[in-house]
Amino acid sequence: MGSVSWMKSTDTYELGVMLTDEYISEFLDSIDCYVMGSHTYEHALEVGWPYDETPVYVLTNRNLVNNKKNVEFCSGDLKKLIDGQLKSNHRNIWMVGGALLTKECLLLKLAD
Repeated sequence: MGSVSWMKSTDTYELGVMLTDEYISEFLDSIDCYVMGSHTYEHALEVGWPYDETPVYVLTNRNLVNNKKNVEFCSGDLKKLIDGQLKSNHRNIWMVGGALLTKECLLLKLAD
């Protein structure tokens, strides 16, 4: 649990694209911002921050420590945040995780 080892896999996934370092790098370069829950944020801080300077929006009601200038903590209406604020400023939004965020995004039809 909590592993990101799949990012280093050389296996072919279902669409037939090989997950090479170049492919992964190009994909990550296409991301304009990340949206994640607080547990994913805390895990990323523990394992090593992989998001560089790309904007990160952390969904939380807790008072978390932030030593990153590109991180913003958000709470409230998820649909308003994504449709109202983020989609108008970012083309490719990656909803990084976890299960609760993914479920809500699917239920609200925010994922494509």
